[in-house]
Amino acid sequence: MEIVPVVCLDPRVYSAEATQGCSMKKCGAKRAKFVLESVEDLRRRLRSLGSDLIVAVEQPATAIERLTAAAVAVDPRARVEVACAEGVCTEERDDETAVAAAIAQHGATLRRVWEKTLYHLDDVQGLGGQLPDDVFTNWRTKVEKADARLRSDLRTDEGKLPPIPPILASEAARPVPGLKDLGYDEADAVADPRGDFFAPVGGETAALARLKRYIWEEDRLKDYFDTRNAMIGQGYSSKLAPWLARGCVSPRRVAAETLRYERVRGIKNKSTYWLRFELTWRDYFVYYAREHGSKLFWPSGAKGLGRPGHWIREPDSREFQAWSRGQTGVPLVDANIREILATGFMSNRGRQNVASFLTLDLGVDWRLGAAFFEEHLVDYAPEANWGNCRRLRHAAAGLNGGRLNKFNILKQSKDYDPEGRYVKLWCPELERIPVPQCFEPWKLNRGEQARMGCVIGEDYPPLLRSRGQPRFPTTDAAAAGGDVRDRRWGKLGTGREARKDQNNRNKLRRKKHSRLQ
Repeated sequence: MEIVPVVCLDPRVYSAEATQGCSMKKCGAKRAKFVLESVEDLRRRLRSLGSDLIVAVEQPATAIERLTAAAVAVDPRARVEVACAEGVCTEERDDETAVAAAIAQHGATLRRVWEKTLYHLDDVQGLGGQLPDDVFTNWRTKVEKADARLRSDLRTDEGKLPPIPPILASEAARPVPGLKDLGYDEADAVADPRGDFFAPVGGETAALARLKRYIWEEDRLKDYFDTRNAMIGQGYSSKLAPWLARGCVSPRRVAAETLRYERVRGIKNKSTYWLRFELTWRDYFVYYAREHGSKLFWPSGAKGLGRPGHWIREPDSREFQAWSRGQTGVPLVDANIREILATGFMSNRGRQNVASFLTLDLGVDWRLGAAFFEEHLVDYAPEANWGNCRRLRHAAAGLNGGRLNKFNILKQSKDYDPEGRYVKLWCPELERIPVPQCFEPWKLNRGEQARMGCVIGEDYPPLLRSRGQPRFPTTDAAAAGGDVRDRRWGKLGTGREARKDQNNRNKLRRKKHSRLQ
């Protein structure tokens, strides 16, 4: 049996010219660099096993059809099967359909292999029932109570892979393209050293080294639950997401290491479990995307919620432009956005805060935030990225457990950055402003601002006042007044609309109160 490993770098994604419908890039330079490093590492590892890797800078259907035709031309009676990791989102499934149709004319078939998740699709389907809409806890409890088994990784014995067929040797000899070949500026792929951990190096070799360092060498797993919401440093969380997103390491391998740690070190606590818990969250988003398909990307969300037209949808709107450049005047939001722009990374705590602020405070279409993350995150995966942002869409309608999940940015700042180190790291303009004033610098009078070397509007952006009422109090009472607006949707509302919105919130509160009684 002959095996031909192939990677397709689709120019519709991995190109500096590839954009989304809202003009943002499909893949920024930092993630493109990580992907190319991962491909290089895969080729090295396959060659060490006696095989090789064909790297095609083409759409999958075009590349796979050409290679299939070459194989069939050598032996028309050969049985050709193309195997791929099964996708769950629209673009991936469309590509699979196109590949299947292209190779069918040569008598070849496509086999989809499930490999994305901690819990295998067959085992999850065997639990009975469909994936519960929008309720992760219900699904997780069902999986854990049913004791869905964790399957082992597929492993290849050393030196056991067959060589590439001679007819395709010239294809395998082509080098992996560089960033310049894909149209990127290499300078854009350089990460700011303030990011501590980033830029990570792509590939399985680096993934396994990171896993070993975090769990075994630095012995951080036992404290994961207590440190995971930090915002500075390489060790407060596993930082495995980039490699998980690219398939450089499997969630099953990570979970297996946590279980081995519990056995070897004799430590089993909430922290050692919580990393597996987070992997289960990752599973949930994959299965949610598989269940709902293209609905994941609808402006009204998979549940078809109403009033999508009331969002601020323009990527060139002042609200979105200020948010996406780290210029809102809200330090925690600005610091996180500046970090992702400089490094391709943002902490989980940061992602929740900036997404909540964009959607629930500024009233900007949640899909613009998801598209921004798609361009800039090194660890971007469509299921988790769009799934998480979709949760903010449901939060805006009070559908996450019946409550409006709006983050209190000031409280979050004080809770998770109590010394102000994080906001001052990425917003150095605030360096001389003490805590807690550095979290709300707009409250300082002009003299205080000048004395602390941070004049609002000159050294640091003024507080963004969206088309909704300002989220935060200001020292200018007149600026805080104005028309009544629907803050959740960022649209000027009449008094009648405002009363209706308030009535809806009152109903939610009464419903919650009755449940508590």
